[in-house]
Amino acid sequence: MLQKHLPSSVPVPKQLSGTRWARRGDATHALRMGYAGIRSALEAMVKLSTQNTRTAATSEALGLLNELNQLEMALLTVVWNTVCKDFVAQVRSCRAQHWILIMHACS
Repeated sequence: MLQKHLPSSVPVPKQLSGTRWARRGDATHALRMGYAGIRSALEAMVKLSTQNTRTAATSEALGLLNELNQLEMALLTVVWNTVCKDFVAQVRSCRAQHWILIMHACS
């Protein structure tokens, strides 16, 4: 259902990893780029259910929708996306420099 509401160029958010900053960066980037589409998908899920047929998934969708409708969530998404993007770029740069040092030491 989510892919139906997102443009094809927007990545689908994945589950966060507690240890991989790159995965956290990917997830926040997907949320940042697909914010409106994710909201519309959650709205569609909630509209499909009625009070009598409300499932745990529908309740979770309603909770996420309420979170996404708050200004604080939108601002934190933008800020966290920037932090993750910069952090991941620094880590990748350090890894590249580390491998260059190892290659020079071994040759």
